[in-house]
Amino acid sequence: MQSNARPSKTSQVAHIGVASGRSCGYCKSPSGSQAFYLRAVTLTPLHYQKLLDLGWRRSGNLLYRPNLKRSCCIQYTIRLDARQFKASREHRKALHRWERFVLGSEYIEACAKKYPISKEEKKSRQHEFDLLKSVHGAEYSYLRIPPEPSKKLEITIEAAIFTEEKFAIYQHYQQEVHGEEPESISKSGFRNFLCDSPLQCTEPNPPDGAKRLGSFHQMYRLDGKLIAMSVLDFLPWCVSGVYFIYHKDYEKYGFGKLSACREAALAAEEDYKYYYMGFYIHTIPKMRYKAQFYPSYILDPESNDWNLLDDNMEKIMDEKKYCSISKPEEEWEYAKDSGDLEYMDTDTVGDESIWSIRMPGVSSIEEIERLVDLKDIKVTVRGIHCTADKIVQFHDPESDVRNTLREFASGVGPELATEIELRF
Repeated sequence: MQSNARPSKTSQVAHIGVASGRSCGYCKSPSGSQAFYLRAVTLTPLHYQKLLDLGWRRSGNLLYRPNLKRSCCIQYTIRLDARQFKASREHRKALHRWERFVLGSEYIEACAKKYPISKEEKKSRQHEFDLLKSVHGAEYSYLRIPPEPSKKLEITIEAAIFTEEKFAIYQHYQQEVHGEEPESISKSGFRNFLCDSPLQCTEPNPPDGAKRLGSFHQMYRLDGKLIAMSVLDFLPWCVSGVYFIYHKDYEKYGFGKLSACREAALAAEEDYKYYYMGFYIHTIPKMRYKAQFYPSYILDPESNDWNLLDDNMEKIMDEKKYCSISKPEEEWEYAKDSGDLEYMDTDTVGDESIWSIRMPGVSSIEEIERLVDLKDIKVTVRGIHCTADKIVQFHDPESDVRNTLREFASGVGPELATEIELRF
């Protein structure tokens, strides 16, 4: 369960190693995608922000860095510059349609008479689109009352805790939208996936001037009924979308676009700068909508630099499965049903290492030994906090302890290797 205490400077993780899912959640390949895993005990928002910028993501308390070279579906980290975001025609249509549905024609006509606008303002609205005004246009707290709208839309940010109300809409979404069998959906699974978070949190609505940090639920209620929910991580320079669920009755309003526009606006108006939209998989058609949010940037898997997702990059992705602007010569190495790759679930760690699977964007053993003084890595062993050199096995260069430290440092990078505590 997450903590609502003010974030500290301490993060702690446990090493799992190289493994893969039982099946891919995108293309349903039985061999799935390969990744390097850690289990987070606690994370500061700043440390998780830096991990995101190295291609990491979280699922509950599980941290994973996909191996893009050997994944069936290549998961590029994508982020939108929220302050520069220009809504497309499709985005504007979706927002306008939702606003008219919530407010109703009677309210709109009554407001036009009761609160007339000048010709200059009317002309400005026709030629200039205001994203913030549009995303808040249907929310009750932003409306002029009287008159009363057709429906009352309330959007709030709450602690990421379990409630029966939240589980009910999650259960509905998984069954009706994703087609899951009822027996595969559990309260414990919901808690682990969308409520439990290792991030240290502030209050959901901190005092003026303070920044909201940690994991929260954004609730969409229409006439008091929960119709949608976003799971969001608020980090030092981004709002990161974790998951979004909604009631199927409102599917026709394009809730994916509506929620993404609102989350981008949230990042802009609360000065987080970027909106992280999770992963972008160019080969999955339902992911293509993310490319419509401009300007978006893709994390280069080799250099960990950000590159603009423009027509040129999309063309490269059309022509080449694995895309690295910094190292265009690198190729995709995944082979379906290949005997060369060993796939495991996250409960089983095999003999492969972050280097043997040719994980892009990480330091080699030689580089890690040069860049990181392994003896200074913070560790905890049976509840005792110390540095790695206090572990007896550390002094054997070929010990499992030494190899775990090397792999951890390579996976999180030299900077975080000496900041995040490794739990044995």
